Parts: sequence; structure tokens; C-alpha cells
Amino acid sequence: MEKNLVDVTHGQFSKRNLVPRVALRTAYVAACAFVAAMLPFFGDIVGVVGAVGFIPLDFVLPVVMYNIALAPPRRSLVY
Repeated sequence: MEKNLVDVTHGQFSKRNLVPRVALRTAYVAACAFVAAMLPFFGDIVGVVGAVGFIPLDFVLPVVMYNIALAPPRRSLVY
């Protein structure tokens, strides 16, 4: 969305480019704060989502990537 509002002929920190970015980011933070205030257990929900994402990244994917990269061929005697 920021790409649609930016003017490449002006500098990165000109008012024309800075005001929309600050406004969009402020609105995004306000929306996140509103959702966090409306959900009493928002921290617990975020923890569960993080744990669900952490398990595959930490335990499953390294084993899969190791087997893809360094596993011997299936027809060999040692597998």
C-alpha cells in the first residue's frame, strides 16, 4: 500500500513520502492495540501461534533438509 502512495521524484524523507507512511503505520499499530485490548487472552493466543510455528522450524525441518541434502540414494545398501 505504501508503494501506491510514494512519489519517487521527491526524497525518501520528504513530507510527500513521510506523511502517508507515518499515518499508515500509526493506524496499523492502533488497530493491533485495539485487537489486543478486545481480546483478554491475546498474549496466550500469540504464544500458541508462536509455539505451533516453532516446532516445525526447530525440530522437523532440519531433519527433512538434512535428509534431502545428504541422504544416500534409496537403492544403496546403507540408508
